[in-house]
Amino acid sequence: MSTDEQAPSGTMAGATSPGDAPAGGPVDSDRHPRRRAVDDVSATRAAATTVDGLFDRTARRTPAAEAVRAGGVRWTYEQLRVTADRIGAALTSLGVTRGTAVGLVGHRSPEACATMLGVLKAGAACLPLDDQLPPARLARMVEIARPVVAVRLPGSRDVVDDMVRCVDYPVLTAHRPVTPTRPAHTGVDPACLMFTSGTAGRPKAVIVPHRAVLRTAVDNLFLELGPGERMMHGATISFDAATLELWWAVQRIEEQRYEARRHRK
Repeated sequence: MSTDEQAPSGTMAGATSPGDAPAGGPVDSDRHPRRRAVDDVSATRAAATTVDGLFDRTARRTPAAEAVRAGGVRWTYEQLRVTADRIGAALTSLGVTRGTAVGLVGHRSPEACATMLGVLKAGAACLPLDDQLPPARLARMVEIARPVVAVRLPGSRDVVDDMVRCVDYPVLTAHRPVTPTRPAHTGVDPACLMFTSGTAGRPKAVIVPHRAVLRTAVDNLFLELGPGERMMHGATISFDAATLELWWAVQRIEEQRYEARRHRK
């Protein structure tokens, strides 16, 4: 779809999909036998698996395990699941449906993790909007993605209020009921919408499906962490490197944890 084509309100215009290729470019399977084995497993599982579905499986298996740590904040998988469920239900009540986009305004934090999961549980794709980005870039991102609503994380600046309807994070977490209506989304549905740097022209949008996230963050050959080890989230939420940092923990066994480093201004 070209950037000049029109899309219905709430859908993503001018974006392309990378399919399910992992970040970092293609890997030559002939030179990497293990890659073939991983591909065989991934192709079967990822086609029917979503990021939020895999997270829920982990939360059911190890509800008391630590999922997020940031400063003095420590959430278990169960606490993160309950919060994300509530956010997903609130977003659904605001008109968010499968295949739409939801903006996420702010920076890395436990609240950002919960909101991203909540967006996925509502069947939508997350549009990270780092509030430190230039206004013109943010405007371009909103223009292309056409989010139904944008969530303002705690401590974020009001940078897109004149571009899209915004709702504060505490409003979503106070929502009743707490269980979202489960959308019939699959591994091919969009999970997030990332943008290129724009150094060669205007920033371009790339739609990243659930299975691409899982193949990058879960089924890869370059990251093996054991029990007790944690992943630090150091990238901004709008940087594609955050995909690996955020979602590695979605299927980890007990005592494997994700650690968020709070944004320092």
